[in-house]
Amino acid sequence: MNKALLLCCSFLLWAAQLVAAPANVNFVSEHGVPFELVFDGRPLTRTISREVYIDRVQPGFHWAEFRIPAGRGFVKYRTRVFLDAGYESNYILIARRGFAPVLRKVSAVPIRYNRGPRRNDDRQGRYDDRDGRYDERDDRRDDDRRPDYDNHLNQDEDRNGRYEDRSGYNRRNSLMSSAEVDDLIQAVDAKSFDSGKLAIAKDALSQADIRAEDLKRLLRRFDFESQRLELAKYASSHVADPQNFYQVYELFNFDSNIKELQQYSAQARPNDDYRPGGYDDRSRTVMTPAEVDGLLRAAGSKSFDKDKLAILQDGLARTSIRTEDLKRMLRAFSFEDQRLELAKYAYSHVIDPQNFPQVYALFNFNSNVDALRDYINQQPRR
Repeated sequence: MNKALLLCCSFLLWAAQLVAAPANVNFVSEHGVPFELVFDGRPLTRTISREVYIDRVQPGFHWAEFRIPAGRGFVKYRTRVFLDAGYESNYILIARRGFAPVLRKVSAVPIRYNRGPRRNDDRQGRYDDRDGRYDERDDRRDDDRRPDYDNHLNQDEDRNGRYEDRSGYNRRNSLMSSAEVDDLIQAVDAKSFDSGKLAIAKDALSQADIRAEDLKRLLRRFDFESQRLELAKYASSHVADPQNFYQVYELFNFDSNIKELQQYSAQARPNDDYRPGGYDDRSRTVMTPAEVDGLLRAAGSKSFDKDKLAILQDGLARTSIRTEDLKRMLRAFSFEDQRLELAKYAYSHVIDPQNFPQVYALFNFNSNVDALRDYINQQPRR
């Protein structure tokens, strides 16, 4: 009896060790872009770094927040990562001009336990912690630990087939097909409460991207706008066609929710300070007349000019536009103050600035015409 009990306890201890197998993770930036890292709410970097290694972490989901220097401040990018037990996950932070920051998983390899203890006094900036060994690196050594990132980024998919490389990194993960979205909607509908629906939707989007039109289908499954807003904010960084994200505004009735989502979406995009040299027109696509029609329908669903302005600005944020189509947008406003605001915002997005003076005819008050002209004269010559 004692031998059987001892054998059972030994088995349970062995199983517990398997379950509790730690995970390691390595974050490195593309082209050595500096960053600060907050992991699960805890600041890990004492100074700006280009690579951070975290040893012996609890497996599962964790939050990683990166602060990237931009102009006089920082661009904040927060995302969730999943760490497999017994594996070392390697992530690369991509912060390219004209695109929002993206954290991309490039590999996950079994942890090798025969490497011996790590020394903390052999290089500057490294430090340990009993709850998890945090290793901040500023150099490029230990090449045997890190995969060849260039080779991984040129592959179409990793060992799980999840991650797809697209020049410019517009997407992080695989794109959900219509059938997969149908399956997700079916799983969401099986839950009675919005909180349960939200958990399922977030979990599905944590490792996948989704089209704006499919996101709209998913958001319609929620009964309350509060949960719908939370999912829309979470999904904003997972939309494969961010230029169409404005479409989700049609699903919100409360002005406060529209404003909050618009502000969140704007903060998630790189701003002028973050992109040296200002906007890069080459990274934008020109809106077609059909796309302008869709944007105007979304704006037209709102009763107030301020809500229309939020939708139109969001639709223009990642695209360029012709002056003729901009004039159509400006006519959607009832009051000239919002019309003036959009005209100023859209000027840097117009591909034919020589025709921009045509918009002056849409203003009845000379003060607005003068204000717009003064604004244009203050902008860099195009």
